[in-house]
Amino acid sequence: MLVRMLQQWAHDLGHGIPQQEIYNKLLSSALDTKDCDLVISPTIFGERHTPNERASVMNITAENIGLGHLGRAVCRGIISNLYNMMPREFLVDSGVDRIIGSGSALIRNKVLQEEIEGLFQLPVIYGQGGDAAVGAALAQTLTTN
Repeated sequence: MLVRMLQQWAHDLGHGIPQQEIYNKLLSSALDTKDCDLVISPTIFGERHTPNERASVMNITAENIGLGHLGRAVCRGIISNLYNMMPREFLVDSGVDRIIGSGSALIRNKVLQEEIEGLFQLPVIYGQGGDAAVGAALAQTLTTN
């Protein structure tokens, strides 16, 4: 969604930039941005438990409105949303001692990986691509063995 928005803005300004180029630059800039106080809640379509919730951007300053901060804040917001639904304490109390990460969004995005490792503070095992459903199936397999 963010990449398409940035691409549309560039087009509106008279520049055609391929989505992959925007994605690469966004992630590269976000990887270089470690200290980010911009807060983005990326729930643009709501959630199953809060269908009327919408995305929001908070704490915008002149210093944090760059591409790197935007990319980092979106990735952090995605992981924070997951964390709010299933915090580390819940996982540990349920016997979870590691996270299995799969799906191309996570596998291709080092910023998401940094955020999930930093927030959950559990070992993360990354698959080699595939659909996110592979992780769910693998988790089930590991719990039954």
